[in-house]
Amino acid sequence: MTQSNKFWIEIAGLILYEPMTILTNVIMALLCFFWTYKLIGRNPFQRAWKNYFSIMGISTLLGAVVHGFVYYTGEYIQLNLWLIMQILIVSSIYFAESATAKYFFKQEMLIKFRYLFITKVAITAILILVFQNFLVVVVNIALGLIPVMVVFYRDYVKNRNFGGMLIALGILISFSSALIFVNKISLTHWFNYNDIGHVITMLSLYFMYKGASMLSKPSIV
Repeated sequence: MTQSNKFWIEIAGLILYEPMTILTNVIMALLCFFWTYKLIGRNPFQRAWKNYFSIMGISTLLGAVVHGFVYYTGEYIQLNLWLIMQILIVSSIYFAESATAKYFFKQEMLIKFRYLFITKVAITAILILVFQNFLVVVVNIALGLIPVMVVFYRDYVKNRNFGGMLIALGILISFSSALIFVNKISLTHWFNYNDIGHVITMLSLYFMYKGASMLSKPSIV
C-alpha cells in the first residue's frame, strides 16, 4: 500500500513504512558493528576508523526507525530522530578525518586539526538544526571525505600503500550513492533510491574498512 507518497505494509498488525529501506538500514548497521568489532584493539589510526563505523552503525539503525516507524513515532518525534541521525553522520565524518590526520601528521599538527574538525562538527550541527535539510549533511560529507580520498590516493601513488587506495576507492563509490539520493533514482516503490543508495554505501564502507584494516604504519609527512 502507499500513503503520503510512501510505501508501507502491515505484518501481524505492525505497520512498516519503506520495508526494504528498513532492511537495508539494518544490514548496513550490522556490517558497521561487525567492522567495529574487527578494529577493536588496533593502533590509534584504526581505532579512529572503529569509531567511524560504530557511529555510522548507530545512525543507520536510527535511520531504520525514522523511515520505517512513522506511523508510531509521529511527525515531531520523527523530525527529531532525523535531526539526531544527521548529527551522528556528521560526527562519524569527524572520526574519518581524525583517522586520516593521525596517519599523515605528527602530534603537534593533530591538535590543530582536532580543533578544526570539532569546529566543523559544531557549525554543521547548528546548520542542521536551523535549515533541517539533508543537503547540509551532504555538503559536510563532501568537505570531509574528498580531502581524505585525495591524500590516501596520493599516498598510494607515492608509497604503493594498497590500503590507502581502497579507502580512496570506497569514498569515490560513496559519492555515487549521493547522486542516487539527490536525484531520487528508484527502480520501484519496493526498491527506491534509499535502498539503492544503501547498497552502494555498503560496498563503499566495505572498501574503506578493508583499506583501514590493512594500514598500520603511519605515513608521517
